[in-house]
Amino acid sequence: KNGCTPPTETLLFHWTSDTDPSVIHSGEYGFDTNFCSKGMWGLGTYFAQSAAYSSSYAYKSVLGKQMFLTRVAVGDCATLLPDSSLRMPPVKPKVRGTFEVERFDSVSGTTSGSEIFVTYYNHQAYPEYLITFTTP
Repeated sequence: KNGCTPPTETLLFHWTSDTDPSVIHSGEYGFDTNFCSKGMWGLGTYFAQSAAYSSSYAYKSVLGKQMFLTRVAVGDCATLLPDSSLRMPPVKPKVRGTFEVERFDSVSGTTSGSEIFVTYYNHQAYPEYLITFTTP
């Protein structure tokens, strides 16, 4: 962005709960923020570092539970305490002498032992792998 540091990408898990994963991997927009639900960090698309955390929210299909391993452009990420009123990342601290308002690219926080990342814009994530698994 504007010649600054390159975007930071990472692989994270994404669960779909009640939404069939085909809506994401076969849809026109992939992860579409219009279908997001409000969570601990507001209205955004949620991803987790922990597969165990994500599996508890995985979609239940006839084949087993399903979740994505997703490539996410987290970029310049703000680590925050939960704030369910968020609809976009917060504004970055102002640099003296500038008039620009620049926002972070995403936010992160920790819950239930897993670091969570939240994006608020379409096209920040790509569903690389659909993982289907069963639990004993």
